Amino acid sequence: MNFEMNGKTYETDTETLELLRSTIPAAKATADFSAVTAIMELGLMAGIIKDITPDNILHLDDYRPGVKAYTPEMGDRKPTTRMEASLGHYGKHYYIDTPEELCGRGIEYRKTYTANELSNTGQHKVGWHSYRVTSRAFEKLKSAYPIGYAMHLD
Repeated sequence: MNFEMNGKTYETDTETLELLRSTIPAAKATADFSAVTAIMELGLMAGIIKDITPDNILHLDDYRPGVKAYTPEMGDRKPTTRMEASLGHYGKHYYIDTPEELCGRGIEYRKTYTANELSNTGQHKVGWHSYRVTSRAFEKLKSAYPIGYAMHLD
């Protein structure tokens, strides 16, 4: 039997699904979802519950203008954007990587990435341009483009 939870689709047997269904009302009433979490984690580890969420889901929010923040260390999905941003060390400017050619006030071209200066995981950025932009220019960019923003935990 299939069921959905937190935007994902899972497959399991009838007994496990009934156990989850009987646990959820009490979890909602007490705002303590630790029992539901334990059932899900044990079921996934034992193979009784299988994540069958398709990999080719189209996330429409990834294509709307604005900042799409995610935390890789927490297992967040990286949005599929054509512009990636990071905040500069002192917080006065942003670094933008994009295949788009940007110009305008507060936008400074830095370089175009080549294959030999990128790691294996960064090879998708070959040919992308790197820019340094002011906070004011970033505000204008985020109103016009979807921008991925990785928030790393320290």
